[in-house]
Amino acid sequence: MKKILIIDDSPFTRKILREMIEEEPGLKVIDTAANGVEGLKKALKLKPDLITVDLEMPEMDGFSFLRFLMAQQPIPTIVVSSLHSSENVFKALEMGAVDFVMKPTQTASYQLLEIKRDLIFKIKAALVSNINITKTEKIKKVPPKKEIFKIVAIGSSTGGPQAISKIISSITGNINAAILIAQHMPEGFTKVFAERLNKHTPLTVTEAKQEEPIEAGCVYIAPGGAHLAVKEKKGQLYTDILRKNEKDIYVPSVNVLFESLVPYAKKCLAVVLTGMGADGKDGAIKLKEAGATIFAESKESAVIYGMPQEVAKAGIADKIIPLWDIPGHILKELGNSG
Repeated sequence: MKKILIIDDSPFTRKILREMIEEEPGLKVIDTAANGVEGLKKALKLKPDLITVDLEMPEMDGFSFLRFLMAQQPIPTIVVSSLHSSENVFKALEMGAVDFVMKPTQTASYQLLEIKRDLIFKIKAALVSNINITKTEKIKKVPPKKEIFKIVAIGSSTGGPQAISKIISSITGNINAAILIAQHMPEGFTKVFAERLNKHTPLTVTEAKQEEPIEAGCVYIAPGGAHLAVKEKKGQLYTDILRKNEKDIYVPSVNVLFESLVPYAKKCLAVVLTGMGADGKDGAIKLKEAGATIFAESKESAVIYGMPQEVAKAGIADKIIPLWDIPGHILKELGNSG
């Protein structure tokens, strides 16, 4: 039985979260707390397997809670926050939170029940996670290059924002490549994610828009709630934003991105990072068969060793390497010394 601690200043939210979690076999809420001070005391005393935490609370907010928790006794933590806090969510991820679940409203409402499927999925993923904290620093921008020598396609899910931040911030020089990223994320968060990444790299990072010319030195983040693909017009590659449908399990889909790159596989490097499930495996197989190079993150650094494990098990990975070695191998593949 896995023990869960809920921290939220709303009694209603605590009640609904408890009910949703305890309906799932194998999960038990051992206690709740109304703020970070109370939550920290209970976390250190009860040693839960996982914590859910709100960010905006009296006495001690979620940020201070995460800072103290990760310094004293790291425990997998999921942020449960409303949409208006998207900027704050990424601050929390950088401070050590494993993942986040978006509240449907900012006020107490039974609409909270809508997050149950997503919440339980992410709790189960976080319960088998490693905790990584990524730090980045500001770097001077360099102008993009128009001609593309290579395409780097990156796919990830739980733990992905931290991993992607580490990779992108480690590419400190100009590159003859464009980077396209499919990170499982809801609508409303990827724009903020792109803006935060853009502050820590010489590359130009944006949330992808429909029919943008794809240029070297630029990073395109698939918009939350949609898919990013690539299409060609008169020899120029452009972004192609595709709507999700009801049957889609993963959005944005790594497979959709990878499969759209099959015609350009010989100049494509596909990287599969942390995440639960197998999104990216089928696309990576097709890319490999067409001549692409495939990297998979290794178990020792992956927050969730699901997606990269599926690629490794398929026998198609040219390299299976920890996160801290991936930027150097990417640069080597692009012909850069770093």
